[in-house]
Amino acid sequence: VSRGGNLCPLPTILITHAIEKPRFGKGTPTRYNAIATCHRTYSYMKAVALGARCVDAQWLKDCQTSGSLLCCDSYSIYSDLESYNALIASGSKIEGVTIRGPFPFNKISPLNGTVFGFIDTLTKDAKLPSFKSLTSVQISSLVKCWGGNVSNDSFTLMHALIARDCATLHQIVQKLKTCLQDNRDVSKESWSIESCTDEELDALINNDGTMNNSYSDDYRVPIIRAKWVENSICMNSLQSLKDYCIGVLCFEFDMGSNVDERQTLLC
Repeated sequence: VSRGGNLCPLPTILITHAIEKPRFGKGTPTRYNAIATCHRTYSYMKAVALGARCVDAQWLKDCQTSGSLLCCDSYSIYSDLESYNALIASGSKIEGVTIRGPFPFNKISPLNGTVFGFIDTLTKDAKLPSFKSLTSVQISSLVKCWGGNVSNDSFTLMHALIARDCATLHQIVQKLKTCLQDNRDVSKESWSIESCTDEELDALINNDGTMNNSYSDDYRVPIIRAKWVENSICMNSLQSLKDYCIGVLCFEFDMGSNVDERQTLLC
């Protein structure tokens, strides 16, 4: 596309409809304090995870009117509406053109080398949640966009297990019993779901903002709600696991003498 006589490369762009919000969270958005947000959709999250630009659809109309490719910066989507509301509620400062900073965005892969599993607790007869949740295929795709891997192999080889946001502990337990009952290497006495300390959850994210994917001796696999993946991508950094961790799936073939000291949710 020609602009000013020079060839202007067109990067991958997500076109969406902007929802204007005041930058400081109060009052009516004006041309001086308005920022553009949008609904959080799978398409938006995947675009963000892949480092694509997200712009208001008005950009296309103005390009057509002017007969040339206009700069995208003034049409940029700052963040999705859910992330915006969370930032305002926490009192965070909303700065810059987008939550990811200026374009070109730094491509990050904080899940690089991390192997996730997905435990689907929904059955054919189950009532779907009132809110729209991502499918297992969509969640897997987002994980891969951020450098992670999704596996259906042994639970003991996974770094973390992702569960639906609507899943209860009881549903997860029942699903695990079904998944593990035919496993010759795992008896019902050798696994449990235990609570997790804040210190242990903090250790799952490295100081450089990447996922800690080192194995522990007793195969402790945190069970995390899918919302953690969504919020981390939309906020452009791994979020603390404290509000998303349901428990830790533990495989210990030698329970040892400290079994009574563990905070066991289910054995």
